[in-house]
Amino acid sequence: MIWKQEFRKLTCHPMLWSMLCVFLVFNGFLLWGNIGDYVSEMQMVHNEILNNGINPEYYEGSLSRYDTLDMEDIKEMKQEMYRYYPTGSFKHFIDTRYEKLNERVEEIVANGEHEGRVYPGEVYRLHKKLYVNVLRWVFLEMGLLVVFAVLFIMDYERIQGTVPITYVSNIGRRIQCVKWCVGILTGILVGGLLLSLTLGVWFLLIPYEGFWDISMSAALLTEPRGILEYPFITFHKMTIVQYLVATILVGVLLVVILGLIAGIIQLCINNSYLSFVGIALMLLSGLYVWGFSTATWFDIVLSWNPTVLWYTMGNYFMEGNLASNFDGAEIISLSVQGVSCFVMGRFAYNKFLKRDC
Repeated sequence: MIWKQEFRKLTCHPMLWSMLCVFLVFNGFLLWGNIGDYVSEMQMVHNEILNNGINPEYYEGSLSRYDTLDMEDIKEMKQEMYRYYPTGSFKHFIDTRYEKLNERVEEIVANGEHEGRVYPGEVYRLHKKLYVNVLRWVFLEMGLLVVFAVLFIMDYERIQGTVPITYVSNIGRRIQCVKWCVGILTGILVGGLLLSLTLGVWFLLIPYEGFWDISMSAALLTEPRGILEYPFITFHKMTIVQYLVATILVGVLLVVILGLIAGIIQLCINNSYLSFVGIALMLLSGLYVWGFSTATWFDIVLSWNPTVLWYTMGNYFMEGNLASNFDGAEIISLSVQGVSCFVMGRFAYNKFLKRDC
């Protein structure tokens, strides 16, 4: 009964739906800005690719990328670009990871994962446009929806002036835990609607029928990444649809963690406006701190924060950042953040139960 009442308070608030509408309009402009120039031709291009309409010389040229691909060279170029020179055991760790990636390259070629006809990455750059230019914004918007829902519902009694009545006993205060969960769940549901509509429009304009089972390491998907241009080397075989689903799962879990953080700060500060400022400062500092490279094991620890995980969207489950370039980096980051939130949340909640409101 309490869950329904709290859920109704949130879903009846116009601000939640106003945010959704604003985000949908913004995403419409975002989609048009990224793929508007291609919309008129994508259906024709899609049909041509399915009918083997790609120029044979161009296709063979793309496959030949793997003939000269050496991940050790990629590592050295990145070290020169970023002036990143680890030493000792950490250097050995990174070197070992890139040796494993060379083995993975051989496996990709042996299994034929590098084959497959799909939209050419160097022409359309759809990976960056989808995961970096669109999805990264969508998950930021989902995070804002969850943060708003959590802070509003957990601060509802203070805003309405009913704190002395509601929190007069521990039983009343325990409602905050229900509010916390309802806020996260409601934000995820509304954010899920936002994500579904945005992706629905993307795939309506950019048809992927016949491409879903192609490997993410297909040579044709190669697109420029800064000054470098080489195929996406995933740690395990992943198709386009598997990569999309896995990225969405990481993004949703990241949004849940953001909701947990919002609840923890609200329990400590007990003011939604100040809590929002605290969350913003914490997330900005997460990216700022990550910029301080130490070329030691500590760089991996610095990457275990929600801002970095959000910022590196599009590089999940594949070779990317030198420091966190290992299989399971995203899972470890989510696990560390989740456990930290559980411990701090339990502590903050117990303190709230004992505090004079």
